[in-house]
Amino acid sequence: MSCASIEMNPLLHSLKESGIAQCTYAGHTQFSKYIIHKDVADLTDALEKFQFVLDQCLIRNPQRAVALTNFGWARLQGYIRMDLQDIDSTTSIFCDALALLLQLP
Repeated sequence: MSCASIEMNPLLHSLKESGIAQCTYAGHTQFSKYIIHKDVADLTDALEKFQFVLDQCLIRNPQRAVALTNFGWARLQGYIRMDLQDIDSTTSIFCDALALLLQLP
């Protein structure tokens, strides 16, 4: 089923939004575990969940900026703790989030 048909059907749109919210919550839960226990597997799980949410958000959707910020924040913390190496892609994520926010009415 395409994203356009989900947007047109209120029930399916509601189910999609619920799934996004659940996955975002699960990502924050895993990220919290990473912060507390410093287990890279928790960071990996959080990033996968945040990436899934990001993939579900349409380009012009205001929630995409939030998803980008969640994903970028988790990556930045991983970089600060020396569990991730690529600061350039992390910086780019924040730039994308800011650019999207500046385009919103």
